[in-house]
Amino acid sequence: MNQTVKIEYAPRPFQRALHAGFARSRLALVICHRRAGKTVACVAETIRQVLSCKLPEPQGAYVAPTYGMAKRIAWNYFKAQLVNVPGVVFREGELSIELPGKRRIYLLGADSPDRLRGMYLDVAVVDEMADCAESLLGEVLMPCLADRNGRLILIGTVKGRNHFWRQYEKAKDSPEWFTADLKPEDTNSLSAEQVAFLRAEMSEDEFRGEMLNDPDAGVRGSYYGSTLRDLEERGRIRAVEYDKNLLVDVSVDLGYADGTAVWYTQALGMREVRVLRFEEFTQTSFGEILRTIKAQPYTFGRFIGPHDLRVHDYNSGQSRLEFAFELGCQFEVAPQLKIMDGIAAGQRLLEMCWFDRELTKEGRDRLALYRSAYDERNRTLSRTPIHDWCSHAADAWRYLAVATGGGQADIWGSEQLKYGNNGAAYA
Repeated sequence: MNQTVKIEYAPRPFQRALHAGFARSRLALVICHRRAGKTVACVAETIRQVLSCKLPEPQGAYVAPTYGMAKRIAWNYFKAQLVNVPGVVFREGELSIELPGKRRIYLLGADSPDRLRGMYLDVAVVDEMADCAESLLGEVLMPCLADRNGRLILIGTVKGRNHFWRQYEKAKDSPEWFTADLKPEDTNSLSAEQVAFLRAEMSEDEFRGEMLNDPDAGVRGSYYGSTLRDLEERGRIRAVEYDKNLLVDVSVDLGYADGTAVWYTQALGMREVRVLRFEEFTQTSFGEILRTIKAQPYTFGRFIGPHDLRVHDYNSGQSRLEFAFELGCQFEVAPQLKIMDGIAAGQRLLEMCWFDRELTKEGRDRLALYRSAYDERNRTLSRTPIHDWCSHAADAWRYLAVATGGGQADIWGSEQLKYGNNGAAYA
């Protein structure tokens, strides 16, 4: 735009430093403690980039882990900063903002990646990247930014040594990235008294993770995080070789747009499980997934899946169980237990495991972040897990656990069904 536009935003010194870093680099990653003002700064940066872009009809996106979080976290910040800018139209129903000169900003959720696919973007901000799927960057956002050489900003707190932390570790040594790791003493956003209050109110893990950006701190409400850290300390996350003398069991949770998760394991009796590989498929047919599984260089044993396998296709009248059987995958349906009983079985199973470090890292990230919601008002954890990008991996793990007794010597058993009808509804 030719004219100067003034937004309602007075940056603090650390926010000015962030804007200077964003101006130097097209790619940025900022780890920052809670209540510092990183979202406010990135809202202002999104507005600045869209208003200053010289390409036709610029577009920007603010992406949160869910659509609801995008509205709750950032919508009012956008409205407050743009309140006195003439010609701005706020479309709350679709969470979009029209700016003068055919410029637009969208607020989106990473839980609905299809809303992003096919868009072009001149700037994208991802808030709480640790809570978003790792595939969001390579499969969705980077293509949106590519043809217009758009800017990308990742912000958030750490939640273990997951994909967000690994991206930071790579980015901090790259000249293409601007990075920052901001603790309370770096931002001065909170007084010493406020920090002391938070330290007294939070658990040690919570304070280390939320305020000190410690990737080794536990994630609040995580069901499997502490056990995975224990396995790491005991040297049980390492290179794990496939034993040709043992069958490989496959556990699957079904999805489509939001992912089908697959675990590959080998059991040595009742006291040791080797976790060889994890895979997740998005927007992939059931038939293609099964053919990919069968192409692995393994000798297969059990195929374990959810009760959804019994669902029949209206066109062919064939169930997924029947279809899988025709492709050489004789599935058994895992017992339907209460979800917390299944999670307990998953915890017991973890204690028996050795994980391949490289081939299971995405699955371990998901297990470590699979957690219950925290009620800030009542200061309690919910009795059910959050459904997000971690859920399919955790559900597939739970099916494996309940189908094999969750590490107990008394196998509960699972229902095994054999079919052989025709049809290719899921191909």
